[in-house]
Amino acid sequence: MSLFDLNTTNPITRELNMLALPDSYEIELQSDNLLFDIENIEIKQRQLIVFTSEKGFDLIDLLTLLLEKIGSCNVTISTYAISELAIRRLFILRQKNLITNLVFLLDKRNVVHKEAALNFLKQFADDVILADNHSKVTVLQNENYNLSIVSSMNYTRNPRIESGVIISSQATANFNKEWITKTR
Repeated sequence: MSLFDLNTTNPITRELNMLALPDSYEIELQSDNLLFDIENIEIKQRQLIVFTSEKGFDLIDLLTLLLEKIGSCNVTISTYAISELAIRRLFILRQKNLITNLVFLLDKRNVVHKEAALNFLKQFADDVILADNHSKVTVLQNENYNLSIVSSMNYTRNPRIESGVIISSQATANFNKEWITKTR
């Protein structure tokens, strides 16, 4: 079976084929002000936003913007690296109740290199999973939205070109949340 077989019964594969379906939306952004452009996009169901940015911006900025745009969410994050600044900003988002539940999958090297920051994260996150991890996926879910951000970005300072996708799909968000939370 091909990944692009539209007759599949697998809901994940069906969602991955959404661009071939007439009721899906695709937006491509190459921007020197990606956050401004995303702020002005109406987030819809079954939408794919493909992005690249020529100027550095941080994934925590994109997460903050999306939370402010769509409201409080359960957030599930998988990242290879995280900065202390990003952890502090996550704490503020949690205090503002923009993040109602927070689950993290981090590369286990963070135990050695950022022990104090990791301990702070463990104080306010609902679960912190440490494993051999290089993935960079963020899932935002509430009653109205199911977004997955899949990108080249870690939760660190990003002075380089970055790219990724924002996928508005319940099946994709559930798939990403499931594999992240089951990793041990």
